[in-house]
Amino acid sequence: MKKGFMLLAALCCVAFASAQKKGDKYIGANFGINVGTNRTSTEMIGTPVFPSTPGMPSTPGMPSTLEIPTYSEGPKTRTTTLGLAADFGYFVCDNFKVSLNVGWMFNNQATENIYVTDGGWNKTTTSSFELNPSLSYYCRIIDGLYYTPEVGAAFGWGKHRVPSYTSDERVSSPCNGWDVYGYVASFEVKVTDTFALGVAYGRIAYTSDTYNYDNSQFGVEMKSVSKGFTFDLGTAHVSARFYL
Repeated sequence: MKKGFMLLAALCCVAFASAQKKGDKYIGANFGINVGTNRTSTEMIGTPVFPSTPGMPSTPGMPSTLEIPTYSEGPKTRTTTLGLAADFGYFVCDNFKVSLNVGWMFNNQATENIYVTDGGWNKTTTSSFELNPSLSYYCRIIDGLYYTPEVGAAFGWGKHRVPSYTSDERVSSPCNGWDVYGYVASFEVKVTDTFALGVAYGRIAYTSDTYNYDNSQFGVEMKSVSKGFTFDLGTAHVSARFYL
């Protein structure tokens, strides 16, 4: 804990004392990475039936059906997400910033094939181009250190590749999505009068993703739409900003 306070104090010592004024602007870049592994377990309820045998008396107290819970260990899933983006910010009035983030996102999900001996991993990848406008308010904590709560929207278009059922190749299909979000913890440290570091963590979002499958293997077209709220505590976004 003491080391944390010492680090914060050191950052504050090098921070440049200035307010964020109307007309201030910057260009920057940010990078995000998230790596995780999980395994699911499924509880299944079976209902075996005990048929009567001709000539055999029934056993008192023995039910004809019996609920037996069983557990099945599911496959292991490894997920890796990478994001790179360029960022432009402009202060429309004192302490209020609008920004536009243009970037590329890559997601790789590998699922263990537990149904085939030495089946390896089934890999699903998504690569997308994204536009992300946002609005932030700069609340000064001390000179050069700001709490910067942010809300915004993100729109993406890309390609989704899934394993093929008939060959070793993967099937590529278009996908798109959008979300509206907010960051619970977002800060900026002004290191010099022209350079700053930003960190955002704790992303709350409502997300909608659409995947279109033109499955020529079976002669059908399919669409998958997923919607819902997410609260991401596993990813921290770090950005470098150069004030003009």
